Amino acid sequence: MAITAILLNWNRAFNLKHIILPLLSRHPLINEIIISHGKSSSMFDYESPHCKIVHRDDVDNNEKYGLSLRFLALSSAKNDQVLILDDDLFVFSESISRLSQYYLTDPMIIHGLFGRTVNNKYQYHYTNWLYGYVPIVLTKCMILNKCYGELFLERAVMMKDILNKGDPYWNGEDIFMSLLMVDRMGRLPCAYKLPYVNLSYSEFYGISSKWRGFFNKKPMDTLPHEIYRKLFTQTCIERLELQPIMNSWLGNFL
Repeated sequence: MAITAILLNWNRAFNLKHIILPLLSRHPLINEIIISHGKSSSMFDYESPHCKIVHRDDVDNNEKYGLSLRFLALSSAKNDQVLILDDDLFVFSESISRLSQYYLTDPMIIHGLFGRTVNNKYQYHYTNWLYGYVPIVLTKCMILNKCYGELFLERAVMMKDILNKGDPYWNGEDIFMSLLMVDRMGRLPCAYKLPYVNLSYSEFYGISSKWRGFFNKKPMDTLPHEIYRKLFTQTCIERLELQPIMNSWLGNFL
């Protein structure tokens, strides 16, 4: 089954154009790559003889969708199987193939590389990456069914009142997507330990970077990244009424 890959372009056009796309476009399962350009100054052209490259001009959509632009793009994918990647991560071809195999065995849950847990207050918990069935899989690298794009957009309003507390806008889109899937399926997403290369020099522009406030002015009334994600996760679990599922998982995990 063919894969659509989706990437956001904001500050790291070099990574995309010269490192990630040349190899991603050659993957035998990927026949479509969608690039959502959220900032006019970083837009670029890129074509490939190996697969279709779709360039979305989402500059005007960025204020409304922020990081959730990836799920706006997800709704337009031509394939049901969709790979979402960050622009600071190089994932080996074999890792993508393995994720695809896991997806095909269970296509209605999210499969990814980076798992996170929650604590007994239902807050996002910072620890080493977790593997296996976990409450949250990050959008750094995940494969999921296209149908979840529409579900995200339909239900995004339920978190609208909290979004201005975080930076950038829609920080927590990975948490919300994972928990929406848990709400729909009554099961957890799954994370796997597979090879990748973190393009660590890009940390200067990462949303959780300690340098973010230096390179990019944060709004005065936003919460620190870690505090915001704890609040976001707790609020999301409570509003989706997922406490019983989280309690069951925590009982086995702790």
